[in-house]
Amino acid sequence: DKVTNEIFANENSYVLKVSADADGKVESGSPIYKLITDENWQVAVPISGRQKDLLTDMSYVDVLIDNKKFTARAAVEVITNGAEDYLVLTFYNYMVNYADKRFVNINITLKSISGLKIPKSSVVEKPVFEIPYRYFMYGGGKNTGGFTRITTNNKNETVSQRVEMDICYIDRENELIYVVNDGELKAGDVIIGENSTETFVLSKTKNLKGVYNINKGYPRFKHVEPITDIINNENSEYYLIPEDKGYYIHEYDNIVLNAAKLFEE
Repeated sequence: DKVTNEIFANENSYVLKVSADADGKVESGSPIYKLITDENWQVAVPISGRQKDLLTDMSYVDVLIDNKKFTARAAVEVITNGAEDYLVLTFYNYMVNYADKRFVNINITLKSISGLKIPKSSVVEKPVFEIPYRYFMYGGGKNTGGFTRITTNNKNETVSQRVEMDICYIDRENELIYVVNDGELKAGDVIIGENSTETFVLSKTKNLKGVYNINKGYPRFKHVEPITDIINNENSEYYLIPEDKGYYIHEYDNIVLNAAKLFEE
């Protein structure tokens, strides 16, 4: 209850008190050691209003202390002294490592998402065909396949044709597959399921965000789901794409930087 911002302002000028003089002598009645009887200790940290909102409902956090390679579990309490807010962390171990320190550096990770850093200029929105997954037939490569289109020739005979397509995105939860409308298939085309008489007429499209992967020397549209609020900077030039939100997009892939200009005349 006595912690103030002035204490933290004097961090660099703080000197640990030493009882003994240069030749090891102390005055009668002065303490020569400090007895620590348990492993419980506390750290007070000044926090912002936003940090207070994030921490208020938490009971425990994992804390990295002085950049050591391990984290310590600490109980959380948020207090207010005057107009200032403080986080009070109560630790139950490692007292022996920090008993001679007045200040420590701590790092608390409240939210962590790893992923790919992708320029915003690489992400565009494009209409793609939405097709039931059961009509797609794999073949021609690990991540490629196609559909069987049926048409009627001038003799009024039904003709089937295999159309290879590059996958833009698979929604396995809803059993849907998305492919780019690049002219190989067009609205009104009829496709048929494998070993089935069931047909489907292409019509429904959906706008998906994605990037153009050019690993093979030509652009292939791949769906991504960007997250912008991880670093709380909407003005950043980059999106963060979590690993499970980029369809066949991996580290070191080559993507088009200015995707909007890719097909300009």
